[in-house]
Amino acid sequence: SAAPVMAREVIVATNGYTPRKFRWHARRVIPFTAYMAATEVLGEGQLRRLIPHGRTVLDSNMNIDYIRPAPDTTRLLFGGATGSRLDSVEAMASRLGAIISRILPELAGVRLSHLWTGLCAATFDMMPHMGCHDDICTGWDTISQAFLWPRISDARSHSRFSGCRKAARCSTARTFPRCRCIGGTRGSY
Repeated sequence: SAAPVMAREVIVATNGYTPRKFRWHARRVIPFTAYMAATEVLGEGQLRRLIPHGRTVLDSNMNIDYIRPAPDTTRLLFGGATGSRLDSVEAMASRLGAIISRILPELAGVRLSHLWTGLCAATFDMMPHMGCHDDICTGWDTISQAFLWPRISDARSHSRFSGCRKAARCSTARTFPRCRCIGGTRGSY
């Protein structure tokens, strides 16, 4: 049921699905279609050889491709072809297969066990940002997703968000680039 919810502070974690009702936040990101895949199960030795320290690998050739080990299996998760119009499962598999083969040639021809798509978002300067506006806190871009959200319950990270009415606590809120042409009438924000 639709009952009112009261909270002292709110964290917006909507990425490419940021609704227009959060106008200030929506004007600071560009949503785009992203595609992801999971490889078939790989051997542990092969996975360690491909990603020696088990960290996320990011190829920032303007169209960002990313690879990371799955947290619960020896599959690799990877994504790319952002902003493309891949209209079938076959097109997704072909394009993502080509990307993984280019980045990790040892995986040329690897079978993909899962494919999915959805919206992501990027900031206009392609840099991570975190901060608050009207007591609604957020963090955007690849680094904030990988680093900030898993630690949000950590008291040290929480202190970064508490007291959002004070500009000193919200270090990027004033310098967070925006676009007047996204999300509504020019000058309406």
